[in-house]
Order: sequence, then structure tokens, then C-alpha cells
Amino acid sequence: MLEEERDMSEELERLIGRRVSRRTLLRFGALTGLGVAATALLGACGGDDDDEPTTPPATPTSAAAAPTATPAAPVGVTPTAALSGTTVSSSDLPAVATANAGKQPKSGGTLIWGMGGDADALDPHTTNAWAAWRQATFMYESLVRKDLLSTDLNVAIVPQLAEKWELSDDGLKLTFGLRQGVKFHDGTDFNAAAVQANYERCWVPESQYYYSGAWHGAIAFPYVASTEMPDDYTFVFNLTEPFVEFLAAIGDYYWFGIASPTQIKKVGNENLAANPSGTGPFKFVERVEGDHTTVERFDDYWGEKAYLDRLIVRPILDDAARVVALQNGEIDLMSDPPPDTIPDLERAGFKLSIGNASQVAYYNFNFRNEYGKNDLVRRAISLAVDRQSIASNLFRDTVIPAYGLHTPGAPAYDPTWKPVEFNPERARELLAEAGYPNGFKTQVWAAPTASGWPLAGATAQLIQSNLKDIGIEIELKLTEWVTYLGLDFRNPDVLMYGTAWGMPTNFFVNILTESTYNTAESTFSTGYNEIEAPREDIDSLLKAAKAEPDPEKSNELYKQANEKICVEDVAVLCLNHDKFPHLMAPYVYGFVHAVNVNYDMSKVWLDK
Repeated sequence: MLEEERDMSEELERLIGRRVSRRTLLRFGALTGLGVAATALLGACGGDDDDEPTTPPATPTSAAAAPTATPAAPVGVTPTAALSGTTVSSSDLPAVATANAGKQPKSGGTLIWGMGGDADALDPHTTNAWAAWRQATFMYESLVRKDLLSTDLNVAIVPQLAEKWELSDDGLKLTFGLRQGVKFHDGTDFNAAAVQANYERCWVPESQYYYSGAWHGAIAFPYVASTEMPDDYTFVFNLTEPFVEFLAAIGDYYWFGIASPTQIKKVGNENLAANPSGTGPFKFVERVEGDHTTVERFDDYWGEKAYLDRLIVRPILDDAARVVALQNGEIDLMSDPPPDTIPDLERAGFKLSIGNASQVAYYNFNFRNEYGKNDLVRRAISLAVDRQSIASNLFRDTVIPAYGLHTPGAPAYDPTWKPVEFNPERARELLAEAGYPNGFKTQVWAAPTASGWPLAGATAQLIQSNLKDIGIEIELKLTEWVTYLGLDFRNPDVLMYGTAWGMPTNFFVNILTESTYNTAESTFSTGYNEIEAPREDIDSLLKAAKAEPDPEKSNELYKQANEKICVEDVAVLCLNHDKFPHLMAPYVYGFVHAVNVNYDMSKVWLDK
């Protein structure tokens, strides 16, 4: 056995308590395509056994109070301009914002951000990767957004291209007063006609702007009966039914980022991703796929100008290479650091930002698979996976165990809810009851790593080990993230496929599991509660929850749905909520660790 293989085997043995064969190591390396980098990936998961585990995240202090909404009255708050919080040691990991330490912000300079994943498309209506959503945040704005200048779990919705909004008494008419004097990056004016063009691009097939690839419209716009433009700076959505999460749906992760209609016509729908033009604080300069994306400060921005002259994003998919790039000064900010590198990097002077994040890593069970459609098998697997071990031993408590689809920041999220205990003995009993006393062999699909799900491949290895303990032999298929998103997950040979996603809104559960959003024709289909064969018990809870105006009643309905989906049906295997640690050079200031997982980089500045 080669030295690097022996190191990996010993490290995995420490983590999972079993010697790993050379054949297994070689198969893992071949599947990930990382070679020696696979050793670095898993080797970075180790560390001294004497390390004290980190504490759970503290409830952060809000930097902006949530608005109090009343029917038929304008609601909204002004984003706070003040930044607060302090960096902390990795032995104490509450939610934080990077402090300015009494310094006055400075303008100028270029910041290079090393991300653990690559963007698929810089189109606000088509992108399907966290790395792309983050970059879209630089360039595009929606009518409203979740506050990115707050670390609060209860994330406020704040104005963006809309200065105010008003909801009718019956909950069916939402009127936006639009911001005036806003320019797109191509120099054209933002107005109600621009909002209408973007709506049509997402949702109106007969429109000249319509683009079938603009799938984000399917999130909120099924509830739109019609739109109105009373004047150039007023826009109205008429809804088919009350939808309390409508603002969150159009303002979260840029489902409705507003692009320049002139630019869309000029370059064509397919080419907007390569030629972005929004209204955000940064404008597009260039993208070299797989190497970097460059944006620069937009000097005609309607609000406070960004401090940075330029911002460059580099996708560095290999964990070890990303660490080296930070140490060598090739990047100034790093996402997804290998957990065991954090203490050493802090001791070297790099600053840590970590906290609550609206993310859940989970595996979808494939109900087309012989074993996946068996409820006893799914329950057995849920009991057999040691979530706490994954959180503590692999991620070194930079994640917290997850048991449901509600993510931190969602109003119905309950950090004390722990409905399932690790119990391999009971899991074996359930397998026997299911008719598989000797277990079975099947496939599991995942990615080796991604921005938003670091150590995904190593997590898959530990799940593979957990399931082997109860007699289930897993053949892992690990594929690079952007390629992985293009696979057809309806393959009946696959038991589960993994991903990581989330939003600070309860409606995230609707998007994943309501039949309205699930069709057998989708390559992401799980076979669970599809529109062709809806589950009335699930749909009735989710539809009632999204229409219930009383927040407490709505949260209770969402909690019932979440428990039914994740505990009773075990339609998904939830694993953990990542705290999204970021490390940065000591001269980087103003980075706010928002729960939304997108970040307002216009407030970041350099002191060098």
C-alpha cells in the first residue's frame, strides 16, 4: 500500500472505527477523479483526538429588526448600514459578523475569493448552484430580499428595487412602489416595464422575453393571476390565493433578480449568463469558465457604492489547494475550509467567520428503487446513520446534525427537535422485517465536494460504513458538482442521491415536497408526491401552511408537514446544517455572515 493510501486508511479508521481496504481507497480515488487530492480531501477531515469539540451556535443578535406587517399597510425596513460583531476562535463558534475593529472603511483594491464550487450560469433565473447564486448577488437585485447585513436567525425582508409594498386585506393584491433613478449596468432605466419583462421571461410563454430555461419562475409565479402597471414606478401582482411566503419566494436566492430587458434583447436569452446586466453594486467584467469571474464597482449604483474596486471569484475545487492559496496570499477570502485546518489558520492570523446558515445537507430516497420505496428500509437507514458522529468527527462541529428540512432562519425551525436517535440494532430489526435479513447491495450518488456542501464525498464514505454495519452494501458514484446537477436521478438502480440546499423560509419545504413542484418528467424527481400521483395528506398541510396568515398557526402546520415527510415517511435523509465557515486575511473587513448564505460584498473593504 502506498504511503498516501496508508495515511488515508488510518485516518478513515480513526473516523469510522474500521480498517479500510486498499481496494476501497482506490475505488474512492477513481470515482472522485482526485487521485492524491482525494487523500488530501479525507486527510483534512482528521486532527488530534484531544481536540475539544466546539459548542453549538449561539442565537445571534439581530442587526436589523424584522418589520411588523399589517394588512393593507406598507411594510418593510431600511437596511442597516452599521456592521457589528467580532471574529471568534474556532473553539467557540457562534454566529458572527466580521468587525471593523474601530477602523473606518476604505475604498479601493481587489479582493480575490476562493470558492469550493464553480458557477453553472450567471443568469438570475436559471442558475442551480450556490456559487452562482452568490455571484448573482453581486450583480442582480430583486424587488425585495432577505437582509444580508444581519446575522439574525429571524431574517427580515428588506426593500431593494421596491421601496415599499402593500398587501390588500384579502391577501390577493400585492402592490410595489418601485425605486426611481435606478440604472442597469448597460445604462438603461429600471422601471415597471423592466419588472414585467422579467416576469414574462420566467412565466409567460407567449411573451417575446420568455425563456424556457428560466425555471425560477416556477417557485412563486404559479400563484400570480395577473400583473398591472398603473404607472412607470408601480407594479402589482394579483394572486390566485393568499400566499404568505410570496415575498420570501421572489426575494430569496434571486428567484426574481431583475435583468436589463435591453440586454436580454441584445444578447438573447441563452447568452445572458455570459453577458450579465443587472442593477447591483458590482457590474460584470469577464468570466473564464473554471478559472475566474471578475466584477467591478458600478459607479452609477443607486445606493451606497461598493468599497472594493474589483472582486474576483476563483473556483478552487480541491480543499488542500484552496488552503494553500489562502496561505500564499493568492486569495483573500476562502469558503469551505477543511474543518481541521481552521485552528491552525487562525493561529497563523487569518480571521474566521462562522454561524447559522439556511442550509441542509440531505439524501433524497429514490422511490423508483426497489429498496427506496420500502418504508421499513428507509426507516432503518435513518436509524443507522450516525449524524452526531458526522458532525463531530468529520466536520469538527462546523455543522450541526439535521433531522428535518426546515433550515436555520426558517420561522418553523426548532434547534431542539431531535426525533431520531442513532440505533443500528433497531435498524437491523427493521431490515429483517422488510424482508432483507441479510441486507442488500445498491448504489448511492453524490458529489465529492461543492460550494455549499464541503466534504460531501467523505460524508458519503461514512454513510457507506454506517450502512455496511447493518448489512447494506453501497456502491458509491461520486461526480463533480456541476456535472452531477445534470444527471438523471430517476435511475431505478440508485437508492439515494445527495445534495445540499436551503432557504430561510418555511416555503422551502413546499418547493421540495409539494406535488405542485414535483413531476415525473423532471430529472430530479424522487417519485415522492409527484403531481401525477399527489399525496393529499402532505399537500393539504403544505398548502394550508403557505396560505395561513397567522405566523404561529402557519409554523405549526409546517412543523407537522416536516415531521410527516422526514420522520414518518422518511422521504429524505437529513444529515446536517452547515455553519459555513469562511476564513479571510487579517486586512479584510466588513464581511457579514448572513444566515441567507449569500453575502453583501459591497460592504467589504481592505486595509492594506
